[in-house]
Amino acid sequence: MKDAGFSGHVHRVALLSAALVTATVTLSATGQTAELSSPWHEAHMSQVRLIAARRGDNGQDIVAGIQVALQPGWKTYWRNPGDAGGVPPEFDWSGSGNVANTEVLYPAPKRFRDPAGETIGYKGNVVMPVLVRPADPDQDVELRVKFNFGICADICVPVEQELTVNVPRQAQAGLPSLLQKALDLIPRSEASAKVGDPKLVQHEVHLSGDQPRILLDVDFGSAAHEGDVFAEASDDFYLPMPARMQEGSTTASRFEIDLREADDVSKLKGKTIRLTLVGAEGQSEATFVVK
Repeated sequence: MKDAGFSGHVHRVALLSAALVTATVTLSATGQTAELSSPWHEAHMSQVRLIAARRGDNGQDIVAGIQVALQPGWKTYWRNPGDAGGVPPEFDWSGSGNVANTEVLYPAPKRFRDPAGETIGYKGNVVMPVLVRPADPDQDVELRVKFNFGICADICVPVEQELTVNVPRQAQAGLPSLLQKALDLIPRSEASAKVGDPKLVQHEVHLSGDQPRILLDVDFGSAAHEGDVFAEASDDFYLPMPARMQEGSTTASRFEIDLREADDVSKLKGKTIRLTLVGAEGQSEATFVVK
């Protein structure tokens, strides 16, 4: 059972070293809820652990999280690492016991610019939530993940972690604040949007002519200059990074996806474009099909 995310084009990067660590299980109390976690384990310029908790009235739902703590100056990547190279995270849950399905969620990322170009990802401390569906909700669950990810500063280093947490059926239900905050940072759909979440106002797709492009008008609310847009296409069709233009209207910020460096634009028809909109007050997702 592998979950590599919905990613765009990935460039090759220099791969210098790897670390393999197996975590064991510890149990600690966080407020009024029980947090199950592996110990922190050292990786290259980072630490990683796996946490989990049951939630819901019956405690049958499990929310896990892979927490990565990075040293200053280092970053790791989103599911689409951007235009300047990078390694998207990969998750292999096949060694787990009593697990029917896992879904890795990604908190709102940031854009990083350096001499090599633009990348998308995280710095500091990030928790990637994981929704877990047990095969038998009345039995214990053993979560075991092989987690491969890349971190970069002046060099890029691949890291491999193997982490394990046992989730007893009798574990107290309730999410610790760390997992709840991580879920709050997941981009929301239009149906579940909150006040302050960015909104896609309109989009235009131009596939013909000497300047094929996609134009996006996004309402970020307050602090619109801090808003950003990330775009992915279905079937791993490569899309360049959206670039901010002058304001499209009095209420919207305009971004352009220059398709001159994309794959064959004629093949973009019928594909779904998935937008991640990140503002100062919230984050959301929007989708549309290219016609």
